[in-house]
Amino acid sequence: MVKIIKAGLISAYIIKTLYFGRHSTDREVALMMLMAYLSYMLAEVP
Repeated sequence: MVKIIKAGLISAYIIKTLYFGRHSTDREVALMMLMAYLSYMLAEVP
């Protein structure tokens, strides 16, 4: 559970602060999809 919360906080930080997510809808959507998949994979790891 803690790993998933950390993954969510890190993805929110990346989307809010880094410049490569701005001014490009495609990159921002792709980053959000990858971060969602990352948190799903972290939940599956025992």
